[in-house]
Amino acid sequence: MDVTQISARFDQLNSSLVELKSSVDSFWLSPAFWIGTAIGIIGLVVSYGAYREAREAKRSSQKRNSISRLQFTVSDLNQIATRIRFVARDLVYDDAIWMFTDITSRIVYLKRIYESRNAAENSAVTQQCAKALETLKTIDTAIDGLRPTEEAQASNAIVYYSIDTKLTALSIELSELIAIIDTMAQDKAEE
Repeated sequence: MDVTQISARFDQLNSSLVELKSSVDSFWLSPAFWIGTAIGIIGLVVSYGAYREAREAKRSSQKRNSISRLQFTVSDLNQIATRIRFVARDLVYDDAIWMFTDITSRIVYLKRIYESRNAAENSAVTQQCAKALETLKTIDTAIDGLRPTEEAQASNAIVYYSIDTKLTALSIELSELIAIIDTMAQDKAEE
């Protein structure tokens, strides 16, 4: 390539750049560009508004879900407390074992759920569950001591009276637990 060819090539590139620059300048002045830009900006504003609304709806839904779970827990605990209050004097050994095993499993489940969540926020619940579980252990020990043999069936009154005072303590502990969780539900509803 000689100097004239290079010069011709340079002039060709320079004219292409001038054409490109003039077409770009005219693009900025074009109404189509500004209409498209305005529509794009409006689309961004609408999208951001929809995003904020969806985020608020998600928070509201999570709050309602949390309150519903707390209310369900309170209802379940009230059911357990009612069962305890109405333990009959004719409670037989097998029914007592079944009932207190069921109650223990529910309290253990509740304790584990609240331990796995925000520990600081739920410490009152887990502590109250631990108290209820301790009382349930003493009830279980008292009932175990009355296990009937094949030869003799334990008197129904013996089963009842061996756990009577412990039932009162358990009922009080469950009432305190219900109050704690109910307060949590009310606090969440007020947020």
